[in-house]
Amino acid sequence: LNSNLDLATHIQLGEALAPLRKEGVLIIGSGQITHSSGGSVKLPPGQVDTRAVQFTDYYKNLLESTNEHNYEENKAAFIASPSVAPYFHWNHPRTEHFVPLAVVYGASCPHIINTKTILPQEKACVNPSSTSTVSLSVRRLFHHIAMGSMATDAYIFTSAD
Repeated sequence: LNSNLDLATHIQLGEALAPLRKEGVLIIGSGQITHSSGGSVKLPPGQVDTRAVQFTDYYKNLLESTNEHNYEENKAAFIASPSVAPYFHWNHPRTEHFVPLAVVYGASCPHIINTKTILPQEKACVNPSSTSTVSLSVRRLFHHIAMGSMATDAYIFTSAD
């Protein structure tokens, strides 16, 4: 992770890794969709804080709606999410557990320009108006919120070309 913990930087890192998919490389991001300490709210066992639910629902909708046609639009929404996602800063006082999702999101970029190593100044994704050679699908495989606010969602980003 880059120490700036910036979502745009980490999506760009993922986009630089995207061509590795063509070589059969599996890219895994490990973090946590929420990482709040739960604040001072103590919930009875089995109850879930609605701030964690609203946050995970926001990302489920954003991620599962992403495809090869709206990748760039959803990428902008992902980058803006600290300002618009419900309870973002409550769920992530610091984003080090969240930014791996940004890397994986970037690595799912459906507009791969080549399979050669891409330098940081190059773009791994091309204009979405160009003809995409890859279809993209995102699906949540697992959803669980433990201890009232610690969500451990798992997503799979699949593509076919």
